[in-house]
Amino acid sequence: MTDQWASEVQQQRDGMDTYSLRGEGNAGIDNASFAFEYAWQDTRAGSESAWYAEAGYTFADVAWAPTLTYRYTRYSEGWDALFTGLSGSYGTWFQGEVAANYAGPFNSNTGIHHLGLMAKPLENLTLGALYFDFNTLRTRSALNLDARELDLYVEWAATEHLIISPLVGLYQPKNDQGNGGNQVGGNGTNLYSQLTVAVPF
Repeated sequence: MTDQWASEVQQQRDGMDTYSLRGEGNAGIDNASFAFEYAWQDTRAGSESAWYAEAGYTFADVAWAPTLTYRYTRYSEGWDALFTGLSGSYGTWFQGEVAANYAGPFNSNTGIHHLGLMAKPLENLTLGALYFDFNTLRTRSALNLDARELDLYVEWAATEHLIISPLVGLYQPKNDQGNGGNQVGGNGTNLYSQLTVAVPF
């Protein structure tokens, strides 16, 4: 890495060591799921940490077998979000389609409450709703990116090699640019939509 062209954050990656410990299971409870991960980074500037704990339950005897999940995630102030850990489906690696891709907090300096609901009306069709409550840990020298987001999505496996997934997201920051946030023109609700087409092979 050439320090001349690297940002301060990128320079900290030179010699960085990242470790993680994770686990998952059902603790002997039918239709339940539990998961956790603790990760830490050693850099020239010091140590950072991130962790999550999650619990879920599938109502197998109810129509569409809905699954309800709660997760709390915490990223320390200087956590390098390049290393986000194990990725699964919606709401895992990217926590909030608007927050993770555009508005922040980009998996750093935040605590996140997440509630998810997923159901399968058909074998090849999944419906889902994801709620996120973002809370900035330290705001003295950083933006206040407190916000809430709700994402509604569909995953349709049209064929073995074609998955189509529309999503609609509602995102509202607590603060705008005038009082410590980063959204210009007020803290109104944003409406976001996307269509993803995947071709697995």
